[in-house]
Amino acid sequence: DERRILSNDGALSIGAVLAPANALYFSPYVNRAIPAAEKFASADRFLPRVVLLFCLGGLAVLLYPHWVMMLLFSRQFEPAVAILPWFVAWQCLYQISNVYLQLLIGLDDARGYGVVATLGHLAAAALCLSLVGRFGLLGIGISFVVGALITALLTRMRLRSRHGLSIPPIVAVLVVYA
Repeated sequence: DERRILSNDGALSIGAVLAPANALYFSPYVNRAIPAAEKFASADRFLPRVVLLFCLGGLAVLLYPHWVMMLLFSRQFEPAVAILPWFVAWQCLYQISNVYLQLLIGLDDARGYGVVATLGHLAAAALCLSLVGRFGLLGIGISFVVGALITALLTRMRLRSRHGLSIPPIVAVLVVYA
């Protein structure tokens, strides 16, 4: 049903604000010729802002999903409300991962970025193919969340193994909270 497909747009509406913020404020900074430690610190300062903004937008979507769907589309899309939380969770994980993926690029680790992003997207695509038949659109939401988790974990592993970056515990707590 096409009404349920558009539930993804409720989550993407939040990302439509955060992705340009990342591109305008964070990416140019970490792509400068500055020490890696300063780039790490800027990621740790920028991520809580992304999480805060996401929580504000995501909370509204989760608390008032019927209103959000009606404002973005119409009342006919209310059946999509049931799967909306999966797409909000995916967008949250995606935005968090994107900060650290941009950090990989800023550290001139384009290969790591390419491998991590590709593996995360391939995992999501493979899961979509296997879950959509059984669970319908819910399977897509689950697949996107798992793909974003894989991307986040692989990005963290790459930053630690290649660049010696350990994500501070307070940032990890904030991410889990989000």
